Formats: sequence, structure tokens, C-alpha cells
Amino acid sequence: SVSEISQDASIQVYPNPSDGDVVVSFDFDQHSCSQILVLDAVGKEVAVFGNIGIQGSLNLNLTNLSAGSYSLRFIVEDSVYNRRIVLK
Repeated sequence: SVSEISQDASIQVYPNPSDGDVVVSFDFDQHSCSQILVLDAVGKEVAVFGNIGIQGSLNLNLTNLSAGSYSLRFIVEDSVYNRRIVLK
């Protein structure tokens, strides 16, 4: 149905691995992303970005975070999408 968000929402995160300057390119097909949460390896929230929108690209500055693996959690209405990023 039209109200469902397709599971293959278009989200690109690059470069990956990254030195902390991360570009997120996204298109949620008419649905609005309210937040991107950044979670560390144990699931602790280490950064939050708000007012994301429906489509576009954003620069996320994660240079203050330690090297390691992180999860970017996209909150899109009733759905959540996760993408992994490695900071070097």
C-alpha cells in the first residue's frame, strides 16, 4: 500500500571508512526523517542530528568520536533504518 515505506529506502553513507566527515545522501520517498541517531558499538547514543527531511544530503561532523564502528539510525515516521559507519 502507499502508506508503507519500502525497505530499500535510498540511503548512502560515504566515505566509509571515514575520518569523521561523513556525507549522508537519502531519499525516503515522501516520508520525512525526523532524526539521525549515532550509536556506538554498545548501543550508546553519542550524537543526534534533527530536522532531516525527505530527501537530500547532509554533512555529519563525527570528528569528535573515537575510531571504531558506529550505527546511524534513521527515524522515519514509524520506521527505523540502520546503516553502519567505520571511523578511522
